[in-house]
Order: sequence, then structure tokens, then C-alpha cells
Amino acid sequence: MGSLRLFFSISLFCIVSSSVLKFRPSNDVQDLYDYLMKPSVPSRNRNPEYYKQFGLDVPTQLKAFSYTNCGNPATELAVLTALTVSPDPIALPGTVTIGFGVNIRKTFDSPLQMSVKIEKSVFGSYITIPCVENFGSCDYSDFCAILAGVQCPGEFVDKGIPCKCPFTNGNYTLPGISFPVDVPFLPSGDYRASANMTYNGLNVGCYQIMATFA
Repeated sequence: MGSLRLFFSISLFCIVSSSVLKFRPSNDVQDLYDYLMKPSVPSRNRNPEYYKQFGLDVPTQLKAFSYTNCGNPATELAVLTALTVSPDPIALPGTVTIGFGVNIRKTFDSPLQMSVKIEKSVFGSYITIPCVENFGSCDYSDFCAILAGVQCPGEFVDKGIPCKCPFTNGNYTLPGISFPVDVPFLPSGDYRASANMTYNGLNVGCYQIMATFA
């Protein structure tokens, strides 16, 4: 798996890019996408005077990498018990290290539906990146079909951690896995990403990640 694909596959339960949705954007959507994908100075690196000229308060959301559960942990089939990503901010190109713990309460399989939303901060507000070429804010009817073509990292295999469907119940922990990122996958700036997963009408998990790429 490539750079940021692996990052999302672990932290958002396997968001990797592949060809599931065939989306052909209109010119307006493409223009918006091109604008959002331009590099920008992360919020934490801007001078407060920059925001005052637009009548905006200085953003405080992105002091460090963070993730939150955007669903109901009491009823979800899979719950993250720990997630660490370093360094912060993530520098591309470079090396990223990820560690996580997850409790899968009940085995789930195909069809695994997933709704992904990726946003970028523009002038202090988050703007949704549209689904273009199967990247961005996209809906997947069965994410298991994508994972079927993924080769599980050796660290997963060694610890018996599933990375393909079916995801069998159990507690799984990976202290850390490091991988090089040779090519920038996203332009610099502040990002917010979320993934909501369901299986046969049951909530699998919903997580939101905030991160800075600089």
C-alpha cells in the first residue's frame, strides 16, 4: 500500500484508493478540486495578523494530530482503543510511524459500506474535497472488494491482524509500523477526514482524523 493509503487504512479502518466508483467531474467540480489541492500554509504556521485581515479568529483546532469517534462506541462492531501517528506534523516526503489497538466485537464481512469525507482548511473554514478519480469524499458500496487486492503488511501477518474481509472478532494491537513516503500524496495544509462504515445495517465504526501536512 502506498504512503497515505496505509495511513488511512489503519486509522480509518482501511481507506485505500482503488477503482470502485467511476466519477467524472463537471468542469466546476474539477476547478474546485484543483483549487483545494493547491499547497497552503498550515494554520499553526500562519501569523495571527493573516487571519485578522479577513476578520477571522486564529484557528486553534490543529495543535496536534488527533482522532475522535463520530459514532456510538457502545453499539459499534469495531472500536479503536489506541491510535498514534508520528511525526507531528507529518512531513512529506519522509517516514511515518503508526501504532494502533482495535477491539472487533463481532465478525463482519462483505458487503462493507463506507462513506468517506475529506476536507481542507481554506481561510479558516473546512471545504469538502469532491470525489474525483476515486479520491476525495467518496461512497463505497463494498469496501471488501477493494481490500481483496491488498497485500497485508508483514507486521499484520506476524501478529495475526486481519487486513481483509472477513474481520474476525478479537482484540488486536500493533505497537508501531514505519514506512517511507517518497512522493507527496496531498498538498501541504490542514485536513480533516472521516469514514463511516456499516455492515448489513449495523454500525461498524465512524472515525474522524485531523492532521497537518507541511
